[in-house]
Amino acid sequence: MVWDSIPNFDDENAKISESVHELSGCRRFDVLYGGRDSLTGASISPKSKADGHGHFILLEVDGELHPFSDRNPVSTGGQHEFGTDR
Repeated sequence: MVWDSIPNFDDENAKISESVHELSGCRRFDVLYGGRDSLTGASISPKSKADGHGHFILLEVDGELHPFSDRNPVSTGGQHEFGTDR
């Protein structure tokens, strides 16, 4: 599966960061999304691993964006759809 763009999962508070994947040297994009305030349930900007946000990772290989890992937000089950924490 190849993605056309980096998604924000319709979350206005999503944080997208870019780095270099340690093993492959590819561009890596981390998308933190779906964080919820524990009291109100309102959407919040991800601040730590404890706030229940989802974590989606894409790697750019030869100009194409390939999913590497996806962990759902706690509010939707929090399980990995694919990939690992590493």
